[in-house]
Amino acid sequence: MGKPYSLFALLWALAIFWGASARVEIGGYLLFPQEDKLAHFIEFALLALLIHRAFYHSSRLSLARQAAKWAFIISVCYGGVLEVYQRYLPYRSCDIVDFLADCAGILAALFISPSARSTDA
Repeated sequence: MGKPYSLFALLWALAIFWGASARVEIGGYLLFPQEDKLAHFIEFALLALLIHRAFYHSSRLSLARQAAKWAFIISVCYGGVLEVYQRYLPYRSCDIVDFLADCAGILAALFISPSARSTDA
């Protein structure tokens, strides 16, 4: 896999995990209601793009050709695992709408990315 992109993807995944593990105060909004859904969308869009670029720059042609597929699978699985993980934290909750926002961000990123559309026919 493309080494710099792999490192960036791993670091970003760790940052998402750290945020998913953090204690949050339930209460008012900073900008608008449901702003956390936008955060989920952006976080996972970026994760999908970084994973895609890591696979796209792989020295293995078979991985490079299926970069979008693997980015989608890994990102969706990671989002699902994080939501289940949060269910077991006393100060967090498992929310299907958060997971759907993750998936929407992943799909949007892979749809918008020209390299993601051109590698998977």
